Amino acid sequence: MLPDLSVNRSTTVERVSDALRTAVLSGELTPGTPLREVDLAERMKVSRGSVREALVRLSDEGLLRRTSFRGVEVKQLTADEIRDLFVVRKLIELTAVDAAATVGAAALAELRRAVDEFAQAIRTGDAADRNRADMFVHITLVGLLNSPRLSRIHGELMSELQLALVSHYRDSTILPGTELTNRHEEFLRMLLDGDTVGAREQLERRLDLAQRLLLGTADPGEN
Repeated sequence: MLPDLSVNRSTTVERVSDALRTAVLSGELTPGTPLREVDLAERMKVSRGSVREALVRLSDEGLLRRTSFRGVEVKQLTADEIRDLFVVRKLIELTAVDAAATVGAAALAELRRAVDEFAQAIRTGDAADRNRADMFVHITLVGLLNSPRLSRIHGELMSELQLALVSHYRDSTILPGTELTNRHEEFLRMLLDGDTVGAREQLERRLDLAQRLLLGTADPGEN
């Protein structure tokens, strides 16, 4: 059953895309859900052409998949796709750690704010808020590279990984909130102290664990 996706008649393709993207990343539209132009156009009160363009846009972002028999559906990541996403994610994020040694205090202050927002989400938010805040910490880290192209690539792969998080952990957290906060705080302290070697090792362990958790091959209590 599709959620209420009604939007104003004057909505542009961008607004249609935003509404569908939010529904996918929040888990309202779960992996494997078919998305039919006619149904969506009627529910959202827009033209089929606008819906078609939005579906193409989200397919290009890696959130939807076109199949031979079912048409367009919310993408269900395979194990190989998860592994591949983490290969690219690690390359980008570990490179960003190296860049932290040369950026100014203002850039690290942005990362400090992102970690603080994550801690706040742990205290007051639900699982979806926690996941978004966690993603923002990593996106802010990659921002240290000052490369719009790498930030775009990283943002797209993080959105794809969110599909796996929604699918597997929609109603729970991967690790206790305090443990997640402590790991972010420890990582930030290493960067502030100039310990990029320690920060790289800590981040790589966390990313390896996250990959195994998403693949269902690690104990959630593993450190």
